[in-house]
Amino acid sequence: MEKQLKTSFLSIVIAAFNERENIEELTLRIEAVMKKIKMPYELIYVLAGTDGTLEKVQQLQKKIPEIRYHYNKEPGGLGNDFKKGFAMVSPKSDYVVTMDADLNHHPEEIPQFIEEAKRSNVDVVIGSRQIGHALVENIPAWKKTVSKIANVIFYLLTRMTVKDKTSGYRLYKREVIQDIAKKMRAPNFECVMEIILIAAKQRRTFAEIPIRFTYRIHGKSKMNLIKTVYGYLLLLMKVVFRRIE
Repeated sequence: MEKQLKTSFLSIVIAAFNERENIEELTLRIEAVMKKIKMPYELIYVLAGTDGTLEKVQQLQKKIPEIRYHYNKEPGGLGNDFKKGFAMVSPKSDYVVTMDADLNHHPEEIPQFIEEAKRSNVDVVIGSRQIGHALVENIPAWKKTVSKIANVIFYLLTRMTVKDKTSGYRLYKREVIQDIAKKMRAPNFECVMEIILIAAKQRRTFAEIPIRFTYRIHGKSKMNLIKTVYGYLLLLMKVVFRRIE
């Protein structure tokens, strides 16, 4: 498998808003994983905030040339930030991974995504908290509830078999996510669901693999309950009135 992994190029896109306490550990763990599997890659950060995250990334970039970044002082919302990141992906990239900046997602699982993509040749591999030996640690009850309700409602409306539609830890074929990005409209956290809905409408193929999800230790969650619920409701209306592009 290691020889097979060498033949590809991976882009990792991460949006980070005031994540100074997490960004160095995340970056060094990603670097260690990519060195271990000997796969060429680029690490694209879409940064916002004024807590020193930008300066941390600039320091890391001096030692890790694979790092690239875009910076705005004010946050633009996860959906908008992902679109910026996807636009920065190198044309030589085969796959694009998205993950959280707060260490919710474990970089050590990246090889599993690549292996599944190569094995099944699907368009999207989703890191699922809902299947197999998935492990969820210390997540607040309200986040579990919002995710569960959203997954159930959108399943009833679409009959889509993806079990964890709100997971942000994913791998996409580059050309697939760049095509989907042109149709993305959701500005905030609901974008992760929107991407799946667009992909399903385009008849893209999916696979899910179990992941370990660990709630952040450092920093404050940027996910706002009211904004998130409102975003899902708007997305729900788009589905009902068939306005997903």
